[in-house]
Amino acid sequence: MRMGLAIATAATLVLTDAAGAITKKPVGVAPLKPSTTFNEAKIRAKKPAFRASGTYRTASGNAVTGQQYIDTLNKLHAIAEQGDCLSTSPCHFAAADAKLTAAQLKGVTKLAATTIKPKADRTKSATSPLGFSWNGEWGNRNTGGVYVGADFGNGGGAHSASCGGKAWAGAYLFGHQKEVLRLESQVSSTSSAVSKSAVLYVLGDQVWSKESTTSSTPLTFEKSFSVTESLTYWAIITLNATAKVTATASITGSVSGEAKTNEMNCAITLTPGVKASVGGSVEVAVLGYGGVAAGAAGVEVNLTLASLSMPIKASVSSKKDGNATAFSESLSASLSANFLSGSFDAYFTTWLPLDGESWTDWDDTKLTFTIFDWAGTTYGKPLYEKSATQTL
Repeated sequence: MRMGLAIATAATLVLTDAAGAITKKPVGVAPLKPSTTFNEAKIRAKKPAFRASGTYRTASGNAVTGQQYIDTLNKLHAIAEQGDCLSTSPCHFAAADAKLTAAQLKGVTKLAATTIKPKADRTKSATSPLGFSWNGEWGNRNTGGVYVGADFGNGGGAHSASCGGKAWAGAYLFGHQKEVLRLESQVSSTSSAVSKSAVLYVLGDQVWSKESTTSSTPLTFEKSFSVTESLTYWAIITLNATAKVTATASITGSVSGEAKTNEMNCAITLTPGVKASVGGSVEVAVLGYGGVAAGAAGVEVNLTLASLSMPIKASVSSKKDGNATAFSESLSASLSANFLSGSFDAYFTTWLPLDGESWTDWDDTKLTFTIFDWAGTTYGKPLYEKSATQTL
């Protein structure tokens, strides 16, 4: 049987006296006691050939007795329970200045086919951090509609703080779906580094990204897309209507984070906004007469698909005090919006005699077809708002 050992039995505390001279004072390691004690019977249940009186060699080639093996296993179990360990950081012994890296800890705790999960992994992460997912939809997908959603949350524990998520808004027009706006933001902080970003997409194109505070004046971006639909009336009139949607998006706010020993935090304060308005054009054909002159056809449009603002705020603070960690967080989002208001009318002027008119009636007659006509919907409410503090 082989095992690797990386246990420090003593450490050195460095002091500086009043004169500035450096002196060294040895510091002993207090005994650690595991909650579960291993013995020969427990190990033999997993490895029947094991004997406390037997002799085994370590990975370094040293000979140890089975009892020494048991004693080492119990020490390691105590270290893992009382140590401040995570898979991504060193394992700090609770009663010493000695350290094990995550790789060393994994190597020496895999003894007697027993894997010890560090206590910190079980108790040092935040329990049920704040988070929410929400979406709504208005209108009709086959003619015109809008949808909005958000998915944000916090995370972390004694060793990290994180907050972030995404928000989006899109439109349906003549059965075609198009995402108008998307915001993705994320901040994470450990004791040594901060990672932060915020990205804004308009009609699928990235138009803005930031890793710090933005201008207090909203930054604006404009993109357009078009959808054409063929509509037939009375089996003789065909309208090829093109709806051009122009999305004017804005963003303001900040993303920030701080990394300190025993103190980490992150914060997001962003307000994405978008107004999607509709313009258009029309081509008209009359069965038996061909296309109507371009100058005799057109659209009358005063239509807003969506005008919305979505303020989002998230913050997390993880601050260690002795063996305890205060994990504080807040998360809020709200939506203020107007959806589907106005009308989209197509028309053309013809000299063709209409039903009820004399065939000698050659006056110009204007025909108007209402493609969209919406009364408008107003939506304004908090989507989520909560703060919480827990001790880890």
